[in-house]
Amino acid sequence: MGISISGLGSGLDTAQIISDLMTLERQPYTRLETSKKKSAIRKVYFPVDQYEAQHTQNRCL
Repeated sequence: MGISISGLGSGLDTAQIISDLMTLERQPYTRLETSKKKSAIRKVYFPVDQYEAQHTQNRCL
């Protein structure tokens, strides 16, 4: 990697600013991925919960 003189003239930490901006830009993608994972988990566990609830009700009858 080359020489980096971050914010030499202005005193700003431009490397940190760029890193923070990249994190902000990634947030929608991160939220989408999290939502997809939660949806996949619900698809697996929700039917199991329904099955257990039905069988629990049948045992009480």
